[in-house]
Amino acid sequence: MFEAMSGLNRPEEEADWQQFSSMKQVAWKTGTSYGGRDAWAIGVTPRYVVGVWVGNATGEGRSGLTGVGYAAPILFDIYSLLPDVPWFDQPYDELEEVAVCRQSGHKASAICDEVDTVYIPRTGIATAVCPYHRIVHLSQDGQYRVNSSCESVSRMQERSWFVLPPAQAYYYKNYHVEYQALPPLKPGCEEDQSRQIAILYPEHQAVLYLPKGFSGEREKVVMRATHARSDATFYWHLDDVYLGETRQIHQMACLVEPGNHILTLLDEDGNRRSILFEVRK
Repeated sequence: MFEAMSGLNRPEEEADWQQFSSMKQVAWKTGTSYGGRDAWAIGVTPRYVVGVWVGNATGEGRSGLTGVGYAAPILFDIYSLLPDVPWFDQPYDELEEVAVCRQSGHKASAICDEVDTVYIPRTGIATAVCPYHRIVHLSQDGQYRVNSSCESVSRMQERSWFVLPPAQAYYYKNYHVEYQALPPLKPGCEEDQSRQIAILYPEHQAVLYLPKGFSGEREKVVMRATHARSDATFYWHLDDVYLGETRQIHQMACLVEPGNHILTLLDEDGNRRSILFEVRK
């Protein structure tokens, strides 16, 4: 935990801290309150714990006030004045070397193709192996996924592929440009498409409290979804009322009255996903 927290990106003036022997290793975390009313930073070394709070005593918000922008620079200034201390010792008696999937962070399975060997707590030995790498069958040219309904086994090639559910893939690929979605299914092949759609917001059985804008009017709900295929088209329905369609960026804004509602999405192949949610005043 301390190693992970010490490796976080520091404020701009500390960005290259590892290049300087005078810069101290610190496990640290920041936070910012809603509306920029105040912010904080906490740092830990084997000998010192330093906390920094910034804000207005009146609780008045300030635009741009963040923990990493205001509190963290003060935190590292304080640590630069404190004596050097050795870093935490690794508790090797409580750790075990384990092969870990580089892409998922789970224990590596037999088909994970990129593996790192790391120390983990022995209590983690019993955890499941990577559930996201799976064997996929591709056409000879590698352009399509195939199965026995449309391709002979002798013409298939097997490949290990890192496959995330649509909702996880939506966020993961924003920070991992190397993530590759599955190739499209070859025309004429049959496959269960029931998990192709994910509704990101609102979540199933969520309760929403809608804020009012500066005009005093209720604001729209911005609903978001994603599909396993980047070229999919969504058709949005709220309580059986058609709202419209989206492509590529799947967001739909609409005014929603207080009460219980059913949001339903369909794609052009007829796959469907529905969730229930409630809006309160």
